[in-house]
Amino acid sequence: MERLNFYPRGYLVRLDNAITPLSMSQVQVNTMPSDPAIETLYKLYMSHSVNSETWPFRRRVIQRCSQLFGNFEQWLRLQVTSNDSIYGLNLEFLRDTVQYIRTGHRDMSVFNWHELVLEYPEEHHGTASPRRLDAFQLRGQGEFDNFIGSWCSHPGGFDDMLCTAHVLFGVAKRPLATHPL
Repeated sequence: MERLNFYPRGYLVRLDNAITPLSMSQVQVNTMPSDPAIETLYKLYMSHSVNSETWPFRRRVIQRCSQLFGNFEQWLRLQVTSNDSIYGLNLEFLRDTVQYIRTGHRDMSVFNWHELVLEYPEEHHGTASPRRLDAFQLRGQGEFDNFIGSWCSHPGGFDDMLCTAHVLFGVAKRPLATHPL
């Protein structure tokens, strides 16, 4: 059985880093409040408590992003083709992120995206499908083999990668509302 972590903005991470197609009928999904490592690194970065230009800090961010995304193309396919919680602006954020990795340009700042993407999105069954991949214009296997290098090669790319990881896997801006029974 495959295991997935589900983060507050609806994005998933495969815990087994398998590259085989995912059968959503045979998965165990763990709801996570955030990825604690990304939260720690993001807080250090935003509070200027660490020199983000140093290799030890950058290495920690790169290692954690590498672990969370795994094979980036497979991670992206999981969100687009199998995740019914990713739609609307949450899907557009992925498109903008792929554009940034390719070109170093976003249509909107990652900080603006952070304010706009839905938290705790409800599933819209049937939304996810292979047809949605067309909007990403994937260029074939191997395009994202060095996605971290591509991402970080752009001016401000390292910062964008860390802030994107925070949007994808970070703590919610507000706690999940609990409804009385």
